[in-house]
Amino acid sequence: MKKRIRLLFVIDSLGFGGAERQLVELVKGISRKGGYEIHLVSLMRSDQGYADIVASLGIEVLYFPRSYKYDVFGPLFLLIRYIRENRIELVHTFMNMGSLFGVAAAKLTGRSVVCSAIRDAKDTSSSEKYLKRILARLADIYVANSHAGFTNRFRKMRSHFQVVYNGVDFSRFKGNHCDQETLKAELGISGFSHIVGMVGSLSRNKDQATLLRAAPKILELFPKTVFLLVGDGETMASLEGQVRAQSLEGNVLFAGFRNDVDRLYPLMDVCVLLTNSHVHLEGIPNVLVEAMACGVPVVASTGGGTDELLEDGRYGLLVPPNTPEVVAEAIVGLLAGLDKAVVLATAAQASVLERFGLERYVSDYEKLYMEVRRK
Repeated sequence: MKKRIRLLFVIDSLGFGGAERQLVELVKGISRKGGYEIHLVSLMRSDQGYADIVASLGIEVLYFPRSYKYDVFGPLFLLIRYIRENRIELVHTFMNMGSLFGVAAAKLTGRSVVCSAIRDAKDTSSSEKYLKRILARLADIYVANSHAGFTNRFRKMRSHFQVVYNGVDFSRFKGNHCDQETLKAELGISGFSHIVGMVGSLSRNKDQATLLRAAPKILELFPKTVFLLVGDGETMASLEGQVRAQSLEGNVLFAGFRNDVDRLYPLMDVCVLLTNSHVHLEGIPNVLVEAMACGVPVVASTGGGTDELLEDGRYGLLVPPNTPEVVAEAIVGLLAGLDKAVVLATAAQASVLERFGLERYVSDYEKLYMEVRRK
């Protein structure tokens, strides 16, 4: 019988998020292969998240938390001991803290390490900038989920830099069209003719404010449009204040955090993702990939990996950051031009099903595992 590879994943947490979802998708795909003994360590516990999905695969989630904010040695020593006691052969890290501790533990125990720390295309702080550069020196293979993740940070590509686009289990979206009317009634939006949705944290990284500034122009032509904002976060109060100031209370629904977002995409006539480019640039946004897979036309801010995903407007409409007039024009164009929207959405759906499938994603990482083991 062929020996199974002892593979350890290390991540910040298993809470709901894009990087966390990508780890879970990879674990699901890898576990089906049968050639791996999978171990998983999270540095933090989350009240909500993907831990139950991992557990359903028969994989135990271990938690190695920090005792206090600047506890450097606690999780590191636990990881080193775990790697040695379980004879881990390969370490694969996700996110910043998971990569910091996981890469350090792998190097100190002489194990190979694949580091998937780059999930966006812009550092939010100097400490993050330097961490990314340290990881680039230490990791055997350094992975970004977009080319922009590397080109926006480093002067040139290095031999161990690899781009692995996100992978999505598209079977999640099958049958989502069955309960649309019920879902609209549940959300309280049955009376609207058009739904423009934006799924994303209510945080400084995202730019729901620009969508709200674009709303009056859209409502002039399509008054029965509702703007469905899915997510929560620290900018909720200011966005609610903006809605009141613009008298948009009857056309904006804050849906809050939802763990059934897969069901919401088919409701949307347009899915929007606007980014605050002053502080953040997307890698490959799961939200756009998922919406496109559901056949929903998308409008998104230029910059980062979004340009790669939409291929300069071939598979979705790109708008400059912080341009409500252009956003309104793009959305109106899709709502008014059904044929245009259908053509765009059909091409986008075919593209993501080909480029972002789970099988391709898992295969890409398996090739990296084989490469690093050979080295």
